[in-house]
Amino acid sequence: MTTQEAADRSKTMEWYSECLQLTFPPVMVKLLQALAQPEPDFSVIAELLAMDPVLAATILELVNSPYYGQRNPVSDMQRAVVVLGSREILKIALSIAYQQRVTGALHRKPTELFPDWRMALWSAIAAEKLSAQLAPGDEALAYLAALLKDLGIFIRQCTRSSDPVLARRRYLTEYSRAHATSEQVHWGKEHQELSAELFSTWNMPQRFVDAVRHHHAPTLNGLDPFTLCVALATRWAELLQTGQGDHAELIRHEMLMAGLLQLDGPGMEALRADCATRFRVLLSSLGIEDAPLSDRLYTQTLEDIQRFHFLSTELQRAASYEEAVKMTGRQLHWLWNMKKWEVALRDPSVNRYVLFRPVPEQGVQPVASSAEVDALPWSRGGVRLPLAAEGDVYGSMNVPRSKTRLQEEGSLAVYARFLSKGLEIFYTEQSGLRSKARLLDSLPNMVAQVDATGIIREANTAFLALAGQDSDPRGHALSDVLRNAYGIETESVWRQITAETQNNAANKIFTYCTTQGAARTCALLSIFRNLPEQGAFLVRIEDITQVSALEAEVLEQNDFLSSLMEAMQEVVFTVDATGRVLWTSSDMLLQAGAMLFDIAAATTPGAAWGADHLPVQRQADTAEQQTAHPQEKQTPVPVEVAIKLPDGSSALYELSVSPLKTRAETARWIIVGRDLTSIRRMEEKMRMQAVFDGLTGLFNHTHFHMLLDREIARCHRTRHPLALIFLDLDGFKAINDTQGHREGDRILRQVSNALRSCIRKGTDFACRYGGDEFTVIVTEFKEDALPAMSARILDAIESGTSGAVSASVGVALLQSQDSAESLVQRADTASYAAKKAGGRQVAQAPLHPGSA
Repeated sequence: MTTQEAADRSKTMEWYSECLQLTFPPVMVKLLQALAQPEPDFSVIAELLAMDPVLAATILELVNSPYYGQRNPVSDMQRAVVVLGSREILKIALSIAYQQRVTGALHRKPTELFPDWRMALWSAIAAEKLSAQLAPGDEALAYLAALLKDLGIFIRQCTRSSDPVLARRRYLTEYSRAHATSEQVHWGKEHQELSAELFSTWNMPQRFVDAVRHHHAPTLNGLDPFTLCVALATRWAELLQTGQGDHAELIRHEMLMAGLLQLDGPGMEALRADCATRFRVLLSSLGIEDAPLSDRLYTQTLEDIQRFHFLSTELQRAASYEEAVKMTGRQLHWLWNMKKWEVALRDPSVNRYVLFRPVPEQGVQPVASSAEVDALPWSRGGVRLPLAAEGDVYGSMNVPRSKTRLQEEGSLAVYARFLSKGLEIFYTEQSGLRSKARLLDSLPNMVAQVDATGIIREANTAFLALAGQDSDPRGHALSDVLRNAYGIETESVWRQITAETQNNAANKIFTYCTTQGAARTCALLSIFRNLPEQGAFLVRIEDITQVSALEAEVLEQNDFLSSLMEAMQEVVFTVDATGRVLWTSSDMLLQAGAMLFDIAAATTPGAAWGADHLPVQRQADTAEQQTAHPQEKQTPVPVEVAIKLPDGSSALYELSVSPLKTRAETARWIIVGRDLTSIRRMEEKMRMQAVFDGLTGLFNHTHFHMLLDREIARCHRTRHPLALIFLDLDGFKAINDTQGHREGDRILRQVSNALRSCIRKGTDFACRYGGDEFTVIVTEFKEDALPAMSARILDAIESGTSGAVSASVGVALLQSQDSAESLVQRADTASYAAKKAGGRQVAQAPLHPGSA
C-alpha cells in the first residue's frame, strides 16, 4: 500500500466514523442493545432524551395516536411506559431518533428520502406482524431488523455528497441485481453485508444479524422463520410502496404470505389494514408525506389490485388505440357505473392525442385531436388523471367531479396507474409491430397472415397488389384469391399444414402467366405455422423464375400428375421395405413418414400382413431365372385393412401391392387403395333389409319363417314349450283410407314399439308378418303365463296408439304333429275367430284331435 493509499484509507475511516456518529450515535446503539434484551432497560432512554428533548414530545404524540386507542391522554413518559410497556416505548423512541438522525446527516433534501422511509416503516411494521405468527416472541426484534437493515446505505451516502453507486438510483434503498453488482464493484460488498457487520460489532443477536444479511435473499428456501419474516416484509414493502416489480408479482407475493400465515382472504385484508393504520400514524408523527394517490397500493384490497391488474392486461391485447379507449370506457362503467367520461390516447401513426367521449345512440366517438394532451377541449369540472409510465405520456382520463370521493380514496388514481402500465406494454408492442410492418412492406416477396379457416387477415403491399387496385384480399379465402390471381389450387398444401402433425411448413411450386403470350413465371408457395396456439399461419409467395425451362416443364408435369392423382377415387402411395410411407396422393388418409404396418391392421381372416406381404423385387433376365422365382409373376392377393386416420378415426380399404421399378437404390412398392367404406355400408344395409322390416324394425316375413323353423327344431329337441301369437290389427284399414298411409305407417311403428315392450329379449321374437299382421314367437314359458302375456300385448297396443287401433289375437301352442306351416295356420285361424267375434280379444287355437 502506497503512502497516498494509506492516507486515503485513513481519511475514509474518519469519514465513516463521523457518519456513524451522526446517523447512529452510541446512545442509539445502547437503545438498540437494550431492546434486544429479554427485559429492556428503560433507563437508557433518559440519556437519549437528554440529547434531544423534543423527542419526548414526539413519542408522546405517537403514544396518543388513534392506533394505540388510549381513552385518556398520556402526558408523561412514566405513564407511557405503564400503558404500553418499556419495549414498545423504546422501539418508538429508536424509530423516531433513527429517522431524524439519518435525515439530518445525509446530503439530500428530506423530501427525497420520503420513499426510503415509507418503505422502511412498512417493512418494519409488516415484519413485526409476520413475526407474531412465524417467530413469536421476536416481534420487536423483527421490527428493528427491518427498520435498520439499510443502515449501511445511509452511512455510505453520508460519507460522500455524490456516491457513484447511489447517484443513479431513484431512491437510496432501491434494489435490484444490477444494484447489487454495482455495490460489489465500487464498495467491495453489498450494503446488507455492511449493515450486518455493524450489528455484529454491536453484539446484536445472531438471528438479527442473519436477517439483516439476507433481507434481499433471492429465494426464501432454507431461511429460518425470523429471517423469513424480514425478507418477506422487505419484498412486500418494495412491491407495495415503491412500485418495484410488476403488479402480478405483488399479487403472487401477498398470496404467498397468506399461505405461509394460513390466512384466508378476509384475514389477509385485516393484516394489511392493521399495517396501513399504524403506517399512517407513523408517517404523520414523523412528518413524512404519503405517496401520491396513484402509488398508494396499500389502500386497496388484494381483490381490487387483482381486478385492476387483469383489466390492465386486457388493454395489452387491444388491436388499436381506439379499441383500448372503448375497453377503458367499459371498465369505468363496470367498476364505478360511469356513463360520462373522457379518455384521450396517443394515435401512434401520427403521434397526436385523440379525445374520445361516449355519445348517446352513437357509442364512443372521437371529438378532437391535438399534439398536446392538455390542449384538448376537456370538459370542465372533472377530475383529470394522467395516463403515463416511465416518463412517457400515453394520454389522460377525465371523470366527473361527482366521483371525487372515489378519487380521494385512491381507487381511481390506482386504477389509472394500472391502466398506464397496460398502455405502456400496448404502445411498446404497437411500436414493434409498426417497424415489422414497414420491413414486410419493403420485401419483394408476397407475405400474408391467414387464420385457421384460411381467411386472409393481413398482408404486405406486394400481396395486396394481387387483387388489383379496386379490391382488398383481406377478409377473403386464400384459396379463392390465389385461384383468381394465378389459377392454382391450394387445398392439398393447406391440408398438409393444418393436419395434426409436426409439420411446421408446407410448400408448393407452380407456374403462371401474368398476360397472354408472356413468358411463364415460376413461384414457390410456402405456408408456415406462425402462431399455432392462435391458429394463425404465414403465407409466402416467392418468385423463383431463375429455375431453368427444363425444370419448369418438369414442374408442370408434376402439377398434371398431382391433379390426376387427386382426381382418382383410389388412393395411391409408395412404401419402402419397412412399410414407411414415402409418398401419398392423399395426405388425408396417410402422412408421409407414417409406418403402414403400424397404422393399418388386416381384417381379412388368415391374410398375411406385414413386411412379408410386399412382393419380392428381383431382376429376372432369363426364363430360367423367372422359373426359379415364380412369386415374382404372381399377382398379389388384395388384402383388406382398417387404416387409422390422422384424426383418430379409421377407414376400411382394400390394398393392392406391386413392386415399383425406379432408379432408387432402395426397393420401393406402389400400393393402390380402394375405399371399402361405402361398399361395406351397402352390404350392411342389404343384410339389415334381409332380416328386418324397413318400417317397423321388427324381424321381417322371411326371417320370421327362419326363426320359426329354428325354434320348432329346438323345441322338438329339448321338449320345451313353444307358442305362436298372431295379431291382426282392428280399425287399421279405416285409418289408412281416411288419414293416409303416412298416418298408417306411424301407427304401425307405434304397434311395433308396444310389442317390443312386452316381449323378453332373446327369448321371444316379434315379427311383422305382413300389412297390419304381426307375430310373436314365444319360447321358454309356463303355459298358464300365455294368456297374461296376450292380454299385456292387447293393452300395450291400445295404450301405445292412444286407442287408435286394437288387435284380434290368436294363440297356438306347438304340438308334436305340428309343422311351421300348420302352426301358423292354426294361430291365423284363431286370430280370424277373434276378429269375427268382434275383435279386441284373444282366441286360443284348438288342439289337434287326439291331443291331451
